[in-house]
Amino acid sequence: MSKVKIEIKKFYSDDACKEINALYVNKEAFDYLIDEESLKKAKAYCEQGENYKRSVHGDIVRHFLGSFSTFIGREVSLKELLQAIKEGEIEMGTPATLEEIRQQQNVATIGWRD
Repeated sequence: MSKVKIEIKKFYSDDACKEINALYVNKEAFDYLIDEESLKKAKAYCEQGENYKRSVHGDIVRHFLGSFSTFIGREVSLKELLQAIKEGEIEMGTPATLEEIRQQQNVATIGWRD
């Protein structure tokens, strides 16, 4: 494994049709968005109370970290990711193939989705 540069900078997302902050790993953007329909469901779910908000937040963090782990080729914790961003570098694993990423997207679910 080797360490590579990690940073947050602006990225134009075709999916969001706007500029967003994105994680860049070794000059490659990690483009992560929650689709609009799922976001609406999550917001409605959060209106049910504070416990629901925490649940949705936890689900989003777990999903994000799972996707990011696939992107860099190894499991990464939130604490480790935040430290890597602060230091400006992260340890890479063996990044997933495009097919592996597609398979993960097909099976990845967030708890508040139907």
